[in-house]
Amino acid sequence: MKRDFVKNIGIVSAGPIIAVVAAFIAEPWIARLWSPVVYGVGSYYFNIVSLLSGLLFFRYNYAIVQAKDSRESHNLLVLCILILFLVTIIAFPFYGMITKNLETDFPFHEFKHILCFSIIVDSLSTLLKYWHSGKKQFIVLTQSSVSASLFYIAMKLVFAYFGRADEKSIILIRTLSFVLAFLILLWPYIKHDLKNTFESVSFKGIVRAARDYSQYPRYEYLGFLVNTLSVSLPVILITRYWGPESNGHYVKAYNLIYVFIIFLGDAVNRVLHKETADMVNRGESIGSFLNQTTEYLSRLALLPSVTIILFGPELFSVFLGANWVISGEIARYIAIWALSGIVCTSIVPVYAVLNKQKQYTVFTIVLMFLRALVLIVFGLLEFSITFTIAIFSLVNFAVLFFQSHYILRKAGVNLQDLGKSILSRLIQLIPYILAVIAVKTLFDLSKIYTLVIGTLLAAPYVYMFYIHKSPILSMMRRTRSS
Repeated sequence: MKRDFVKNIGIVSAGPIIAVVAAFIAEPWIARLWSPVVYGVGSYYFNIVSLLSGLLFFRYNYAIVQAKDSRESHNLLVLCILILFLVTIIAFPFYGMITKNLETDFPFHEFKHILCFSIIVDSLSTLLKYWHSGKKQFIVLTQSSVSASLFYIAMKLVFAYFGRADEKSIILIRTLSFVLAFLILLWPYIKHDLKNTFESVSFKGIVRAARDYSQYPRYEYLGFLVNTLSVSLPVILITRYWGPESNGHYVKAYNLIYVFIIFLGDAVNRVLHKETADMVNRGESIGSFLNQTTEYLSRLALLPSVTIILFGPELFSVFLGANWVISGEIARYIAIWALSGIVCTSIVPVYAVLNKQKQYTVFTIVLMFLRALVLIVFGLLEFSITFTIAIFSLVNFAVLFFQSHYILRKAGVNLQDLGKSILSRLIQLIPYILAVIAVKTLFDLSKIYTLVIGTLLAAPYVYMFYIHKSPILSMMRRTRSS
């Protein structure tokens, strides 16, 4: 595996990992100060902002990473800003009509201006993330994500200490974190690139960039739109059918379990995009490279996922309090889904690199349809939220597994060897799984003692999976020695 590739993944993933660790440390206090209902409302707000902020550039922002030269990347950047400006002017007058039928789920009218402001700020942050990725300035992404996440965590503790753990406060805190992330991304651009933008951009250059990369809005945007909607649908539909409290339980489990894996997958995604695009442009095969990357990602995800499946309720009850036991049950099922999610998220850029955008669109449409179908049908039939999420997660796992299988095969990955490698790791975990089941069945232990025994049983696997002959540790040693 390439040294620079591993180094860049480390840089990009360091921010999310630090943020997740900090959130995990603070979560026992935060979870006891902020109720599931308020948490559900805040997550709905964040979900709406995240949903729209990635859609407003019609996917031209994605093309910045694959620009042939600096002049073209500057023209693509300005093209994206112009698109954002036009969409905002056109859509803002229709805000009331668009949100009218959603007022029962979230007070859109009350938060109209702050919501629109957050969408614009987060959209610009999204654009600048692609800009810095295209220039391989990955440290800026880390600085932005760490600062915004730590600020969000600290402000939740401060506001709760002063008795302001309510819906308005959590929305204000989230908005301020959007602004902070944007400013950190903006400053390096102003310092190093703004002058070049003015010198490089022309009307003809913008039109040429829009034409040369028109396949993104024509072919890839629909798939990206469907995928983004698919990710956002759970929060919207769970709030609609089970209420904000159940949504709070779902999002708490999602954030603490799945977001860590998504962050790692997103870090690999950003670096993998540039590396595979360069390899293909040089006429090199990306099969072996993707094989190593996928095997290592699966190795990273397997033990944490199995541990959450075995100890979800105990972990959430001990660390977050009795109010979040339902989140622990939900986390068990999300961990199953996350096993395939980390790989699928990481290799999404390969669809663009291999010009398979149409196939990506088909997969994302199928996934969105099945996600919506499960939640709507089970909501109308009034099934419990935990049983619904169990079925929902299994459906997600299956679709993402077949999606990853398809694009890896097209990229020339030896799927038989890859499957044997992952299966061998899973077989190694069988004694651990059986031992945990035996302990929980035969002994009536408290939740804390159960977790202590589980930690002791997992210790050999931590060494086996992450320390002994670790490719990342080996690469770090070689990097330091050089």
